[in-house]
Amino acid sequence: QALSLTPRTIDFGQVSTAETVTADLELVNHSLGVHEYAFVNIPDSVDIEPGGGHGQILPGEILKLQLYYSPTVHDINNGDATVGCEGEHGFTLKCVTAIALANNLQSLTKQVKTLRTLKKSFANTAIMEVTESQNTFDEISTFCEDNQSQIESEKSLISDENLRENIPGHKATGDSNLAVENISEDSSVPENDTQQEPKLSVDVITETSSIVVEKTRWDVFRKYVVGQTSSKENGKEDVENEIDKLLFEGRESVVESGAVSSGSLEVEENPGEHEMVENGHSDDSGDNFESETEEITDDFLFGDDSEIRLLSTAGGGENTFEEMQDFIQVSAFVVDPLVELSAQRVILQETPCESFTTAYIYLRSKKQDGCDCGVLKPNSRKFVARYEFKCDRDDISVEPREGEITVDQSVKIAFIFKPRLNRADVTAKAKEIKMKKMYEEAVKTFVQSQQAKKKTKVKKDKQRKKSKTPSAVKGKNKEKTKSKNIKEENKNKGKQKEKGGKGQPRETGNSADEYTDIDEVTIPDIHIDPNSVDIVAEDLTAGRTWLLKYYEPHVVKEAVTCLIETMIGEKRRLDVLQCDLLCPVVAPHIVVQADKCVDFGLVAVGTRTTTVLPVLNVSQG
Repeated sequence: QALSLTPRTIDFGQVSTAETVTADLELVNHSLGVHEYAFVNIPDSVDIEPGGGHGQILPGEILKLQLYYSPTVHDINNGDATVGCEGEHGFTLKCVTAIALANNLQSLTKQVKTLRTLKKSFANTAIMEVTESQNTFDEISTFCEDNQSQIESEKSLISDENLRENIPGHKATGDSNLAVENISEDSSVPENDTQQEPKLSVDVITETSSIVVEKTRWDVFRKYVVGQTSSKENGKEDVENEIDKLLFEGRESVVESGAVSSGSLEVEENPGEHEMVENGHSDDSGDNFESETEEITDDFLFGDDSEIRLLSTAGGGENTFEEMQDFIQVSAFVVDPLVELSAQRVILQETPCESFTTAYIYLRSKKQDGCDCGVLKPNSRKFVARYEFKCDRDDISVEPREGEITVDQSVKIAFIFKPRLNRADVTAKAKEIKMKKMYEEAVKTFVQSQQAKKKTKVKKDKQRKKSKTPSAVKGKNKEKTKSKNIKEENKNKGKQKEKGGKGQPRETGNSADEYTDIDEVTIPDIHIDPNSVDIVAEDLTAGRTWLLKYYEPHVVKEAVTCLIETMIGEKRRLDVLQCDLLCPVVAPHIVVQADKCVDFGLVAVGTRTTTVLPVLNVSQG
């Protein structure tokens, strides 16, 4: 065989009619050619993906497939189940190739043609035998009517001794008073009775048959040959009925014996025709032909292609032909709950973070096709069920979470989704923002201290130079310096006007060395201990605002489970229902930078108190 499936069996265990279960399959091509494959006779509750159960597989390829099983109430008890029942369900998944399917269909077509040919041949043979027997009957009747007087005269001339000599196995005696009428009398003696005298049989004529006269067609004509009865006395209709009975007696054993039965005489048939009957599994009756075609099963239609060469099995195993199989046995215990959810998949609207969205479904009892009398239909099953919803997420709540439900009752269920920022993320971001501010302040303080030191150093250098310069030189230097400073001031004012005031203003002083830029200062590594950072409410607000502004949209997928305990009389049964929630979360457009709980304090009657809530637009548009 070209293809093989693994695993051999799949047991899903208990499966509810309100759920879909999956299983993994592997389809392996062991041949040297590319094959078109397909799964045949797939139940309506089964789906195979990818490809829907058919496709193409390359030589030596291993395809990973998935089986989806969604049972219904019709899968229980061969479709005779009612609402709320349970039972076993099993089926077979068979995979065939296009080559194997075509070969088996061609073989089936040939066999069907052979069956039809044999049926027609046997029908023609039966018609010919009936026609021949009718003609023989007419000839014998005509002979008896025309020679009645001659037969009567010849009967009186027959002697007892001559008649006894012609009877095989009978010893002649001296008694010659035996009348011819005794021979022609109709006396039926059982075959197993050996004490009485043997009767006249066909051995006198053919010497081949050992069956008594009553079991051959010759018994019908013996009466007219001997002359005991006239055709006018019995009538033609009685003889025709007996001929038909003898002609078709034992017809059912034709195929088994290999010879066409004609009463007690077995006539060998054509050897070629016998071989065709054996190979074609044919029968000459129409009923047997129909039953033969009904016995054609899927194993015959979708058999194995033994002419395909096999490669080594996948995975290096040494599997034999018996170990490889192209079918899988699937079984499950199907349970139909008496309570159902109005929806098993709920998609909520886009919810901004730090907001909420609500969706509603119904938990209801299934409609039962019953009546009060219980005659036309079975009575409706009375039950009481307790339910409880469970969810692992804190941002999804169910209201009401638990309760009871009975026949013809429904309960409205609300799913509330409240996406929130993780408090740990907010705290971490707030600490990060505060540490960054602390670093910037530390750098600014360091630069300012360096600038102050530089200014102090410049002043000290000037004072030291003044103390070393003579008084005469000082006067001249003062005048030169003063005139030089005036020129530089005028020059700097002109440059500032040309730049439109965009230039960096310089420190006022007697020299350019008094100004020190921050880029000219080498900033050392400043380390801030995270443990020394204290987080307050303002810091948390800043961290929360930053996270909401750059929030990444995503979808929350959660399965909400509903546990149901059903009491049907004194019988207790546990069922599980499931609802899948899809909750898209997006970034908000505005953020309220204040506590969500506003406390106005004591307010006197007739007075008004207001509070201010800062709102920040964090949208990217």
